[in-house]
Amino acid sequence: MKNERKQMNHTQAVVLFMVLTVTLHVLGFKVNGSIRGSDLVSAYLDYGSKILGLILVLEMLLFSRFMPMKFRKNALSLNGKNDMMSLLLNGIIALAIVAGLFGFRLYMNAKNPIYCEIPFFGLYLNVHTRWLYPFGIVFQEFFIKSFTQENISSMLRDTDKDGKEGEKKLRPLLTALITAMFFFVLHLQYPLYYMCGAFLLCFVTGLLYEKDRNVWGAVMIHFAVGFMPRCLGILQIIEDYPVK
Repeated sequence: MKNERKQMNHTQAVVLFMVLTVTLHVLGFKVNGSIRGSDLVSAYLDYGSKILGLILVLEMLLFSRFMPMKFRKNALSLNGKNDMMSLLLNGIIALAIVAGLFGFRLYMNAKNPIYCEIPFFGLYLNVHTRWLYPFGIVFQEFFIKSFTQENISSMLRDTDKDGKEGEKKLRPLLTALITAMFFFVLHLQYPLYYMCGAFLLCFVTGLLYEKDRNVWGAVMIHFAVGFMPRCLGILQIIEDYPVK
């Protein structure tokens, strides 16, 4: 294994990791579908995604142990005034998102009174094991930001050592873009609009992470975007929820 580690450079390890992760995700999705038949998506959201999470944990540990890939341990720590200011900024963004969702729900209620029959707020913890969501997003952001994005950034840094200053300034943008594309594919079990939302979320929080190197701000925004829409009935409206 030591010889293999010496032979594989960091760029090769990152590419192998991304290809392997996507392959396992697609394979799990298809196997789940073949076992459960027509109930493909909902069953995968309940169980398959959780299994994928365990696979990602194992992958991260193996690649950080036996491959030239590392995760940034202190991405979960808050040290100093800069971290607190970054957390405050991200918190304001998260609150603005929630306020926007709240306003949209009020608008839809006024536009179509039938939506008033959907509860204005509910946790819906029985839907796709949502009670795990707060823990899930902490892991997701740690995995995506402090491991995947950090290593993609290092990979790009390795390839532009002799590049022009303008190309180096583009590195944070390219890093966030590639990471967001990877995150997009990891949401293939969801509808296209959800995948696009995941891409946009990861891209924006990825740009913010490039500045503060802390995942807690991304966690707050992720929670606002991923958890609150169903709480406020927005997803039910988008999905044409049958009102009884």
